[in-house]
Amino acid sequence: MTGKLSNINIYTGGAELASLTAIKNSLATHYISHGLLGLTGPPDGSLVEFVEIEVSDESYPGYSSIYVYSDHEKRYFSSRLHNTKIITYPFETLIDLQPIVILFFEVVDEFFDVDRFEQIVKLFKKNNFKIIAKEHPTNESKFPVEFCRDNEIELIQEPGITAYEIIRKEQPMFTLGWPSTSLCESLNLGVIPICIPDHHPFFRFQNFYPFQSKTLSWSKDLLEIERLLFSQQ
Repeated sequence: MTGKLSNINIYTGGAELASLTAIKNSLATHYISHGLLGLTGPPDGSLVEFVEIEVSDESYPGYSSIYVYSDHEKRYFSSRLHNTKIITYPFETLIDLQPIVILFFEVVDEFFDVDRFEQIVKLFKKNNFKIIAKEHPTNESKFPVEFCRDNEIELIQEPGITAYEIIRKEQPMFTLGWPSTSLCESLNLGVIPICIPDHHPFFRFQNFYPFQSKTLSWSKDLLEIERLLFSQQ
């Protein structure tokens, strides 16, 4: 097998068994991540069961390369995977940002805080910002639809469109959401990401993407957010 296919490169987004087979047969195998790396959790998105993945040459698949979203991931994985090339996805900074804010909804009910979302909408509407909301692709709650209808907010429900594509298309000045890859992508694109919660299970993992230092906090940095909004008028 390896003699005939030695020049083949395998690109995978999560088919671990097939990837391990390719690696075992000495085929160059590259991992294309679809989100921030470092944690694993249950399929239902429950936060209490998230655990940090052990990253070492002994415990991690021997990929030829891994594509990641942030310099933080690149530094962390490069320091532990000595035989794998860690590559950061390229992002081109947006230039012509618009008075738009994109609100990324999460998937579990514990994130649907009506009072907090109403405060967010009130502040941005007061400053003449267009508000766009994006429903999580696996969402089953009625909250996003009902909230956006009641507050006259455009809601994007297309499951096939990504946060990256929406940000690139709309070119907003701000994005808001819970800790997620969309906030990391926002910063990479030159958009100001705002993290809604002050406390989140992800924050306890020191090796995971540092949302608290990479985003503004909706409550702790509210004065700075208001200053930035005022400066755009």
